[in-house]
Amino acid sequence: MSRSALPSPSSPRRGATAAVTTALLALAAPLVTLTPQPASAATQSANLLLNGSAETSQCSNGGWEETTVPGWQLTSGDPVINCYGVPTGAATTTPGSPTKGGAYFQGGSRGSSEMTQVTDVSSAATAIDAGGVHATASGWLGGVGSYDDAAAVTITYRSASGASLGTSAIAPVLAAGRSSTTSFVQRSTTGAVPAGTRSILTAVDFTMTGTQNDGMADDLSLTLDTPVTAPTLTVPASTVPGYDHVFFVMMENNNYSAGSNTVDGGAGVIGNSAAPYINNTLVPMGSLLTNYHAGTHNSDPNYEQVAFGNSYGRSVHSTPGSNCITDPACTATNNGLGDNLDAAGKSWKEYVQSQTSNCQTTSSGQYENDDVPFYYAAKMKNDNAYCQAHWQPLPQLLGTDLSSTATTPDFVWADADSCNDMENCGIGAGDTWLSQTLPTIFNSPAWTQQRSLLIVSWDEDGANSPGGFGPGQTNQVATIVVGSQGTVQAGYQDANRYDHYSTARTIEGALGLTATMTNNDKWATPYNEVFATPSPVTAANPGAQNGTVGTPASLQLTGTDSNPGQSLSWTATGLPTGLSVSSSGLVSGTPTTAGSYSVTATASDSTGATGSAGFVWTVAPAAGSTWSVPIANPGAETGACGTGSGGHQAQGWTATSNLPQQVCYGAPSYPVTSQGPKAPETPGAAFFDGGPYASSQMTQTVSVSSQASKIATGTLPYSLSGWIGGYSSQGDSANVVATFLNASGTSLGTASLATVTPAMRGNQTVLLHETATGTVPAGTASVKFTATFQRSAGTDDDGYLDDLSMTFGS
Repeated sequence: MSRSALPSPSSPRRGATAAVTTALLALAAPLVTLTPQPASAATQSANLLLNGSAETSQCSNGGWEETTVPGWQLTSGDPVINCYGVPTGAATTTPGSPTKGGAYFQGGSRGSSEMTQVTDVSSAATAIDAGGVHATASGWLGGVGSYDDAAAVTITYRSASGASLGTSAIAPVLAAGRSSTTSFVQRSTTGAVPAGTRSILTAVDFTMTGTQNDGMADDLSLTLDTPVTAPTLTVPASTVPGYDHVFFVMMENNNYSAGSNTVDGGAGVIGNSAAPYINNTLVPMGSLLTNYHAGTHNSDPNYEQVAFGNSYGRSVHSTPGSNCITDPACTATNNGLGDNLDAAGKSWKEYVQSQTSNCQTTSSGQYENDDVPFYYAAKMKNDNAYCQAHWQPLPQLLGTDLSSTATTPDFVWADADSCNDMENCGIGAGDTWLSQTLPTIFNSPAWTQQRSLLIVSWDEDGANSPGGFGPGQTNQVATIVVGSQGTVQAGYQDANRYDHYSTARTIEGALGLTATMTNNDKWATPYNEVFATPSPVTAANPGAQNGTVGTPASLQLTGTDSNPGQSLSWTATGLPTGLSVSSSGLVSGTPTTAGSYSVTATASDSTGATGSAGFVWTVAPAAGSTWSVPIANPGAETGACGTGSGGHQAQGWTATSNLPQQVCYGAPSYPVTSQGPKAPETPGAAFFDGGPYASSQMTQTVSVSSQASKIATGTLPYSLSGWIGGYSSQGDSANVVATFLNASGTSLGTASLATVTPAMRGNQTVLLHETATGTVPAGTASVKFTATFQRSAGTDDDGYLDDLSMTFGS
């Protein structure tokens, strides 16, 4: 997570425009739609606003990160609850309410914002309809210094159907109303409640004139001068079902979509053709949260919001900064998710791609030590054995821990390295990594035999780098939820507002944790809506299936129905081309196209009840029907190779960073023939390495236009392979990315061969065979191959590559 801080603005932090100031001055004029009336002498009700004083909260002591706002709905922007003393707003000595506590409301950092709540007053219906009942809205409103950022309050009287019957308003307190000082001023309005009123909508609008919304409000109140049943603030209900395992994957630094951030120009993830697996496979498998917002910039505080229910006031604007995982001063001050899982007897681990050892606290290559968050916990820092057991390289999960339900942790946080998490190498690289990694989870016993939940989210928005603050910088990110055994609605879109604290609350509910971390996750709303209603119909999961192009296949699906006297009828989506399913559940046919297919089989009865099972069906190509992409010098056999302590420049490739080299097998301190490619390939005489540099890179672009008619179908499979390795226990690495380009040179997607870590090599000098498969994007005219070598130790870059190959077809 090698983030550079946001550049300091060259102009003042705020520059109020004339139009915004004019609008605020108009609001500041006395405006009450209903003629104010003096309150009657009748008994005044209790305050009907929930959390009007901002005290039921985990307040921010930094001022640049979101908090949960109990009792209120956030309808635009990011209103927050700040602690008095925050650097960006009010101090404990700021003039204001004599009954103020430790926190207040502020407008946030993403433009103008609004929060609302609806109060039921139907218990006073008789008195209201008789006339003479009045409502009084009041609050302490303010701002910072000479800035005209301000808060205004509007109450709307609503009928039983929700129709507006009238409004009253409290005007904002602009700088002139505060003598250009940081302070709160009490304002109120009283008006007659219209007959027919059954609820009152209170809206607090924070207007922003610069880059941070400094409109402030505290001790908000709504009362009636007649008895009315006061509401009670309750923790949002959770209907999250129980799961055996929860898998969480955090990608990085990309907007929800092309239009979600109007400032940074990022293409976004949803609807992006560079992310075919996400959009065409993952989203249809589960539910997409379309109104999900990250907490701040840069990355680490967003991770901490999930893992600790807190971001501790940290952001890109804080000291020592947002990313400080190894700094003892940044150690978490409350129990986190790991602590609560331990207390509940639940197992958990975090895993990272390109990590080379357990509890690796030093970054190297594309591995960043803060790509997972739990080292912020005191126990991880202070107990090395505990850290070793809970923070491990990703191959431990994919190759070992997922092999059985018993070895799969109850909670898994699994992340790509800084290339494949979309930060350094873009959206296409991350999409490819997900397409190569998640099927291992979906095919595991924990997924096929037990109830498992997958959540894929992004830490913050941006255009492959951290986003910013101010209008248009929404920090909206994609979040996708997938459940095994049909437990999450497939193809569903949930428009409720959620954030990272909602994710923490959802994980807690899924794993049956009763302890929360802070008031942020305690009061957060879990994403209840995505979970499917339990059905009397259960479809048995047949597990992963395998086949071959041209070879007939057959599978009988089975299920049960607790409704008496019912028979099941079957359908299936995502079947390999050439296969179909009968109503009795018999899948049959002959596969015609190689690839990996995510199949959902659904059984239904005559009452409409359904049950589904998801599994992967992998179809291998038939022998002898592939076309090889003509890569120039794929195995370092063209030209001379180095036989001494170094090599010769790689032939047939364009060096784009330093000079990758060709080295002879058997050269001193380099691999020998037996450590190179194995049958059916042969190592030849040489291989590529990175040369005497910290990093180097080479590319070549190969035309594939001769296959245009097959590529145009959009179903042509490819296979990318190569032999990749390194020296002994050193972390020097090599990786390959193949980019599919259209005739204009625009990327249509990527395939990649990941680095081979020392752990994967058993700390031996050896090259291992790596492959990636998929479908050639329609419109592909050429393929650009990029080989990157990265040194982590020593004087030479000992990442090795040999026998690179790509084939099209079955």
